[in-house]
Amino acid sequence: MSNQTNNQSIGKWRQRIGYGSSDFACNLIWQMISLYLLYFYTNVMHLNAAAVSVMFLVTKVFDGVTDLIVGFLIDKTNTRWGKSRPWILFGAIPFGITSVLAFSVPNISQTGMLIYAYVTYILLSLSYTIVNIPMASILPSLTEDPQERTVLASCRTFFSSIGSTVVSAFALTLVDQFGNGNEALGFRLVMILFGIIGCAVFFFCFFNTREIVEVHTEKVSLKANIMCLIQNKPWKLFALNIIWFFGGYVIQASAVIYYFTYVVANEALVQIVATITTLVPIVANLCAPFLTKLTTKRNLMIAGNVLHSAGLL
Repeated sequence: MSNQTNNQSIGKWRQRIGYGSSDFACNLIWQMISLYLLYFYTNVMHLNAAAVSVMFLVTKVFDGVTDLIVGFLIDKTNTRWGKSRPWILFGAIPFGITSVLAFSVPNISQTGMLIYAYVTYILLSLSYTIVNIPMASILPSLTEDPQERTVLASCRTFFSSIGSTVVSAFALTLVDQFGNGNEALGFRLVMILFGIIGCAVFFFCFFNTREIVEVHTEKVSLKANIMCLIQNKPWKLFALNIIWFFGGYVIQASAVIYYFTYVVANEALVQIVATITTLVPIVANLCAPFLTKLTTKRNLMIAGNVLHSAGLL
């Protein structure tokens, strides 16, 4: 009986670590995009900042569409590995490859490089969607226990923060060391390293998770799903909140390297501040369960948004 209990405990922790580690892999790349891709385009590829801004707008609209499509396709997927796990398995290598391509400088004209940036960033965004959406959709299939699902989600958040912190604390140092003054080479080599690690971790996630719960969902068309969302007032309010939150996050993350390089005139502070901004959420996540006992989640979210706005100002 004791051995059986130990085996079950080991199995749970194996799945917790396997599932959580997937967001470590995602954030090795995502944090590089958030903190340094805009800088890479303007200061390494020397693209026009206005043209890059338009590119981000266009690609994000495209990304929003692919999110819906990939989610719809996952619902239609049925394999011996489950619905979500195959997407993680087969999306890992394309995600690693496109991350390297996005942080590479081709020897072509400025117009050609802008087109190259469009293509590689769209492919990177699509690859990210292919591995990231299944990480959310797989959770109900891993266990029927609501408490265990909470633990799994917490593990994912923890590993996500670790991945972000690794990038914030070490990425620019690695770029400098690998490139030896050549930022284009440094960024490419760092992304090769992160891409390989990310692929290996996604494979680890695939082999250490199992979709054991069959989730029964009503078959609804993509058009019906979209119409349902449009008519859902609480969802629209929450969506606006997400836009507000991530808008502020992207501004903050993308501006860090510019602000401390050109305004504060101290590049050494870039990694320090970026690391702090990834460590603070870890503390906040640990405090959240205790804070929700003191007030409602609604009030806590409002207070968080106020603090977020004050920090940006």
